[in-house]
Amino acid sequence: MSRPADPAVAAPGLLEKLVAAVRPEFRTDVLVFTAADPVFSSGVCLVDGCKLAARAAGMCDGHSQRWKKAGRPDRGQLPAAVTAPWLGHGPLPSGHCLVGGCGFGVARRGLCRRHADRWRSAGQPDPGRWAAAQPAVRQPAAPSCQISYCEVWAHPGSPFCWNHNRRRERHGCPDPAQFARQCEASRDARERADLSPLPRQLKLELQYALQRRRDDNTTRARPADIRAVIKVLAASGTPSLLSLGEWEWRSRVPAGADKSGQRAALLIYAHRQVTALAEGEGGWDSEYPRDTWRASRLGIAGAGQATLQFGGIIQPWLKDLTKRWIRSRISAGLSMPACSSGIRAVTRFSAFAARAGVQGLHQADRELLERYLASLHRELSGKAGALRDSVGELNTFLLAIRSHGWDQSLCATAMFFPGDYPREPQRLPRALAAHVMAQAEDPANLDRWANPAYRLITVILIRSGLRVSSAAGLAWAGARWRVGGWWCAGWAGPGRPR
Repeated sequence: MSRPADPAVAAPGLLEKLVAAVRPEFRTDVLVFTAADPVFSSGVCLVDGCKLAARAAGMCDGHSQRWKKAGRPDRGQLPAAVTAPWLGHGPLPSGHCLVGGCGFGVARRGLCRRHADRWRSAGQPDPGRWAAAQPAVRQPAAPSCQISYCEVWAHPGSPFCWNHNRRRERHGCPDPAQFARQCEASRDARERADLSPLPRQLKLELQYALQRRRDDNTTRARPADIRAVIKVLAASGTPSLLSLGEWEWRSRVPAGADKSGQRAALLIYAHRQVTALAEGEGGWDSEYPRDTWRASRLGIAGAGQATLQFGGIIQPWLKDLTKRWIRSRISAGLSMPACSSGIRAVTRFSAFAARAGVQGLHQADRELLERYLASLHRELSGKAGALRDSVGELNTFLLAIRSHGWDQSLCATAMFFPGDYPREPQRLPRALAAHVMAQAEDPANLDRWANPAYRLITVILIRSGLRVSSAAGLAWAGARWRVGGWWCAGWAGPGRPR
């Protein structure tokens, strides 16, 4: 189940802002992206002459499949099996007839159609030997095939060679000039995203978000992900991205088709960009009423695109108190993760209060908290850390309400005591067992070190009681002491041996 959507945001003048902001190259129903685009592509295939976008191993899908089939050779020296032209986009692999001087295309067993008929009449001997014994063709050369890269003679009665003429027939005999252009054109190196299924404003909003992604030039957005986002937007039936909240949009992206999370991230990015355009500069006045607070809109330095989610708190009176508490914590300099931990604790209590039928803070007394503790122990069984955080954050929240006077109806008994917190689990001893240390200190075992410096370091660590990681973190000191006949530089710290 997704979190509740944010309240509908009134955005007067948003359409006019979008019309003024979207540049002409993005204001089109079909956006076209080249493989060399720094944002909307993953780069150009490394095979010379290929202009398609790289997908795997620095190559396009087709060339990467050829590369794997060829045994994954060195990508700096790709064999012809990988770099050969695609079927229909390069010289015919069969070439021309085996008979000397004959430039017609191969129809059967390396022979053109005419010589193949003669070979068949001769009893179908070895084609190579038979062709070598035939007199060279001395008739004037026929015109070449109209395909520019094809050097085979044109078949009588056709502007194309035998093989290209058969290919044209299989395609329904299109216009010869059109067929020649199709054969000579390289595979389309461009990818497209069709925005025509979207209503006008929603289309402009996505165009604006993609324009912002291009201007940011920090994260790639693959055309396949853009097309998937268009499907989600078109299926929603909404006229604007602002009609739904971030969590609602995120829930509409099929999880199975978005394993990397890039499509949901692009959709959320678009929502935030359009929201920022609609609301202007942002700040507490515009962000406080929302169920999702964005650090970037609040001007919190170093928090990036982090958000705080209040949508899971069911009761309006509890949600308002939580927002006041979190705002005070942010003002005091607490980090976003610390604030998120507090919101999670209140969200858990909100779900319990809804089941218990609590109608207001005045009903939150000690008896209710004891019932909540029992429920929390059952819910977080085996998770002592999460249980401790939930109790501690909720207690801090109640203390903040009482100390700031945010709600005078809070009962004086509504608090937790030290005994309410889960006990710290007993930790295993960190010291090594005596028989293990005896083996480590045994001179015979120490002598197994091939490098005497390693043996010395082992002795130092044993006598000082330090771990390797702890020793590496100590400050350097100029003092020296003797260990086993060796003088060595010392460390400054409480673990220094005497």
